[in-house]
Amino acid sequence: MTASARPFIIGTAGHVDHGKTTLVRFLTGVNTDRLREEQARGITIELGFAPFTLRQGDEEISAGLVDVPGHERFVRHMVSGAGGMDLVMMVVAADEGVMPQTREHLAICRFLGVKAGVIVLTKVDLVEEDWLELVEEDVREGLAGSFLEDAAMVHFTAHPSDPDSQRRVLEEAVAVARGGLESTDSDSLFRLPVDRVFSMRGHGTVITGTVVGGEVALGEEVELQPGGRVTRVRNLQSFGASQERVTAGMRAAINLAGLETSDVSRGMVLVRRGTVRPTDTIDAVVDVLPHAPKMLDNGSAVIFHSGATHTNATLRVFEAPILPGERGIARLHLQDPVVVLPGDRFILRGYADVPGHGKTVGGGEILLLSGGPYRLRYKGARLRDFLAALARAEGPERLGLVLCAAGHGGLATGDLAARLGQGIERTARMLSAAEEARKVLIVEESPPLYLESEVVAALAARIVSMVRQEIESNPLADGLSREVIRSGIRPAIRPRVLQTVLESMEASGVVTLARDMVSLPGHEVRLEGVYAAMAERIEALVRESGLAPPWVDQLAEQLGAVSSEARAVMALLARRGRLVRVADGLYYEPDALKALQADLVAHLGANGEISTQQFKQMTGLSRRHAIPLAEYFDAVKVTVRKGEGRVLRR
Repeated sequence: MTASARPFIIGTAGHVDHGKTTLVRFLTGVNTDRLREEQARGITIELGFAPFTLRQGDEEISAGLVDVPGHERFVRHMVSGAGGMDLVMMVVAADEGVMPQTREHLAICRFLGVKAGVIVLTKVDLVEEDWLELVEEDVREGLAGSFLEDAAMVHFTAHPSDPDSQRRVLEEAVAVARGGLESTDSDSLFRLPVDRVFSMRGHGTVITGTVVGGEVALGEEVELQPGGRVTRVRNLQSFGASQERVTAGMRAAINLAGLETSDVSRGMVLVRRGTVRPTDTIDAVVDVLPHAPKMLDNGSAVIFHSGATHTNATLRVFEAPILPGERGIARLHLQDPVVVLPGDRFILRGYADVPGHGKTVGGGEILLLSGGPYRLRYKGARLRDFLAALARAEGPERLGLVLCAAGHGGLATGDLAARLGQGIERTARMLSAAEEARKVLIVEESPPLYLESEVVAALAARIVSMVRQEIESNPLADGLSREVIRSGIRPAIRPRVLQTVLESMEASGVVTLARDMVSLPGHEVRLEGVYAAMAERIEALVRESGLAPPWVDQLAEQLGAVSSEARAVMALLARRGRLVRVADGLYYEPDALKALQADLVAHLGANGEISTQQFKQMTGLSRRHAIPLAEYFDAVKVTVRKGEGRVLRR
């Protein structure tokens, strides 16, 4: 393979017994019907794979050929193979023309995003020229309006008089189709859907599949999902040739360390460790085929096919039912968890035949993962509007929408990449650009979290409202404590997230921060009138009481004041440093506490330890005051508990 040519996969498609396997054998020399049953019955049951060297001028390009089953009973295997196709060779036998599986395979390729291909008319040596012309017209009519409408049509026979000429014609047609392929984004999350697993003597468990995204190298840690079984890449091959790494578009055989074949099954997906997790709920754009027997509505039961997996699914549509030939947005509840990403395409099949078209009724593209670790907080109309906006969005706008949906929980780069269905490096570049444009706020956690600017603005407005309400309702309030703010925000907010948002608000002049208190710029509490008099009397009573001051309720009773007002005045005095809060409702004069601390340190320096009883004797206090004081000195890191006593904290 030249340095400039990316790996790609060519797949066959078409009705059973139309000559797909014969075509692959002619091009590659490989009989992909490897199973005894396939050879005995003369039909393809399992996927077959063969290396293919495409000659284009002086250039030789390595590719993979996938031979898919044509029989209706094995369409799920065909979908598995089509999931990795870059272009398709649509095979139609000249002696039969367009058949049910021709139409179904065409629909499957379209839904799976295949956009280029070649039409191959096989068995042309078995029909007359005038019949061949009719078949060509039939094929063109059957493919009208599809991505193969203008594709090259090539004649093929299993016994050509000039094999080299026939090969050149086929290769030229494939080369032209390949020219229309979009470049592969190498910066995507590594995924390999497992389509085969076996054991090799001396090596252990080997899986095969087509790399549909990213790359993986020898020695890397990977995991199998669903299940999360962690393993390591021991050996890599592509069509028998050893590789240092395999990338998107390549067929790969991967030898995995420490696994038994019983640990792996078709439908699992190999991913880089910690990058992609399974989900049982997806939101998607759904297209229904024009010939589908009925609309898709709430509760419609279908079979969901993606990659090498399939499972039963139930639909929930967000607006009107999706009629045949129309498109809509729906949520799919899956019977079994699957490993997919936004942007992946899927097939929906029914349980009964659609006359002339197999069982495929529709397909679509995944917008968002919504189950398990990806669960959304949006519901009802808000969810519907969000998904509709997501379906229209691209690039940075899509990133912003997904971050908005995450709310103040934020997302790390890796989690965001999985929700966008793209690589971590690309996501990091988008986040860097968003940061420069002040569209995100970074929370320094491990790993860092990103919050969308609109989320931060809404959170800031909520905090300002909470603080203002407290100030207006309580004339003695400097503001609100961070803990009160945090407890009033739902869903629960991480302390570090709140701290980052508050610091951002302070930098913008929206709030002021002092110790644990959040206030508004210019706000200042003045102790005036009755409150100033109450403050003086409280300070005097606490000072006179020494180490046994009255609790707040006792003080209020002595003053003939309302308990809540006395509590508010004492809290304000503590914030001003005129009192020290030792416990809820218990405040001390600062100098009295300093003196007691000095006595305590001296005692511990001389004796090493002090018990609760000794502390009571030293202070002359009852348990009602001694216990809160002892716990206070623990809290301010003067002492530490040791058994039944306390020692100096070192």
